[in-house]
Amino acid sequence: DAMGPQTRFVQCPEGELQKRKEVVHVVSLHEIDVINSRSQGFLALFAGDTGEIKDEVREQIDTKVNEWREEGKATIVPGVLFIDEVHMLDIECFSWLNRALESDLAPVLIIATNRGITRIRGTNYKSPHGIPIDLLDRLMIITTKPYSENDIRKILNIRCEEEDVEMTDDAKDLLTRIAMETSLRYAIHIIMTASLVCTKRKGTEVDVADIKKVYSLFVDVKRSTQFLMEYQHEFIRNMNAALATIAQVEAGYRNAGGGLTLFIIDPQVDFHPGGSLAIPAADDDALRTATFIRSNMAKISQLVITLDSHQRLHIAHGVFWTNAAGESPSPFTLIPSADVASGKWVPRSSELKAYALEYTKALEAGGRFTLCIWPEHCIIGTKGQAIVDPIHDAALEWSKHAGRPITYVHKGSNCFTEHYSALRADVELPHDPETSLNVGLVDTLKSSGNVVVCGQALSHCVNFTVRDLVDLWPQERNKDIIVLTDCSSSVPGFESSADDFIRDMSKRGVQFVKSTDSSFLPRTPRASV
Repeated sequence: DAMGPQTRFVQCPEGELQKRKEVVHVVSLHEIDVINSRSQGFLALFAGDTGEIKDEVREQIDTKVNEWREEGKATIVPGVLFIDEVHMLDIECFSWLNRALESDLAPVLIIATNRGITRIRGTNYKSPHGIPIDLLDRLMIITTKPYSENDIRKILNIRCEEEDVEMTDDAKDLLTRIAMETSLRYAIHIIMTASLVCTKRKGTEVDVADIKKVYSLFVDVKRSTQFLMEYQHEFIRNMNAALATIAQVEAGYRNAGGGLTLFIIDPQVDFHPGGSLAIPAADDDALRTATFIRSNMAKISQLVITLDSHQRLHIAHGVFWTNAAGESPSPFTLIPSADVASGKWVPRSSELKAYALEYTKALEAGGRFTLCIWPEHCIIGTKGQAIVDPIHDAALEWSKHAGRPITYVHKGSNCFTEHYSALRADVELPHDPETSLNVGLVDTLKSSGNVVVCGQALSHCVNFTVRDLVDLWPQERNKDIIVLTDCSSSVPGFESSADDFIRDMSKRGVQFVKSTDSSFLPRTPRASV
């Protein structure tokens, strides 16, 4: 306790010390801490032990200093805080700096960096110099210019004097040129090293030969990089060639080369009889799809299969929601934005209520389905997420025959948005690129002569995938998109959505045919790779 029985008071001196402001006594809290850490430090008067100043003492010092300021006996001079490579600080450090600059004892802050637009550490945001905008607004930014040849020579002269190194004028000229071609720091390092070389040969002045010898022994960053590139070219060129070949082959896999792409949407166990969201006709659809694959092995250039991949906690699952009674909504419950606004249904996590309201509004504004609660389905890692056997077996046979991998596209893993379309989420989330347009998949499909679509369900995922694809497809090529009507069925109760889909897309040129109709198939079989 600063005011305990061990406290001793010293009478404040009289006279000139308090009356004349020309006499300045500078004492920092750091210095007080240092003194206090010594066993005989004067702060033993206050605390009776060693260590940092106690909070009570700091408060008393602040109070006394403020009194002296008001009386004109003391003036607080801001400290100077210099931070080099400031872009290495994270967002918490920047927050501390902002608070420090707002205090009564705000320091004079000087920071330096050589970065341009870069990420603020601890965030996903980028800003000039990696510094938050609110801190940048407080700063006066000073530009710097490269040193001239004359400037560099003067600096090198100063360094030679500081290091007590005698150097000939010719050697200084050479060192100046080296600094201009490499860096000033590298040239400064050469000074002492060249001095050691000079001493070893029993010389009195560093000459050109000494500089050249050091230059040959110790390389700068630019030459080091060149050596690494040469080393890589000499010893790793075979691997580079192999990697280049792999890159070309993979690019070929993503390019159908004008052939036929079979695009199978969500052929998964949970959408088939026995699954959690079963479509009664899905098994028959799968058998016809498998037959189509085996009948057209040589004509299918590329096989793309999408997979619904959900978390159990998902915005379209009942466990995400609750009502006033603590109950979750039953499967197939519709939750419009009005029900969220009224509190009829709210997320179990109260902090998500505002998002849930905006999300349901966005669905309605975007012309998508009203939020529907589905039976929990296609949970990642469960049997229900797996591809049904008939299609899976036929797809593997095609891969062996064609010598090409199957392209698998996972969708729906973000638990805060629905993902009916294989190309983009119903409501895209800026922080998650997997919810945005899958440009790579679109480009792959566009490389096809024909895209044949099937899978589950015709009323939902097939529906919105094809709608999105047509919006991104050249209008004159809409006829190249073909939907196999006997290999895709609707979720019971949503047949009208499938009818609207077929009507709308037929008007735009999309073909709806049966898998037994061979008129749309390419006439020239594609050779196996």
